[in-house]
Amino acid sequence: MFILPGDVELTERSAVKSRRDRVVVLNDVAMSVVDSVRGQHPTHVFTYRDQPLARMNNSGWRRQWKKSGLPTDGYLHGVHNLRHTFARRLRAAGVGMETRKALMDHATGDITTHYSAAEIGELLAAVQRLCERESRKNPALSIVRLRATA
Repeated sequence: MFILPGDVELTERSAVKSRRDRVVVLNDVAMSVVDSVRGQHPTHVFTYRDQPLARMNNSGWRRQWKKSGLPTDGYLHGVHNLRHTFARRLRAAGVGMETRKALMDHATGDITTHYSAAEIGELLAAVQRLCERESRKNPALSIVRLRATA
């Protein structure tokens, strides 16, 4: 079940991989897009020539992908990339793993990590922390071996 502000409920179980009800949380920008087309069709938000979209990965999607200059060779370029973009932007915004997992409707964090792997800038910042003075003050672990006496 997709629940949108304004008490609009749409049920479309066949579109949900897990076959479970799902709440889709929309930010202000996404909500403004939905509001701009709300009421143009009695049951669907997005349509084409007044007909509900049967699928998103259609010729119009592929045409716009190519027109935008996005890569097409050797690169997965379907609508599923929107989930990857969403997850990566959530991570870059500092959203925690549990919240990202819930927003992506993932059962485990392993899948969420796949969608929102660490960015190169995040990795560089992590290793740069080793140069900070405070990180060098931590006591080092030393192993002391006793010599056997004869």
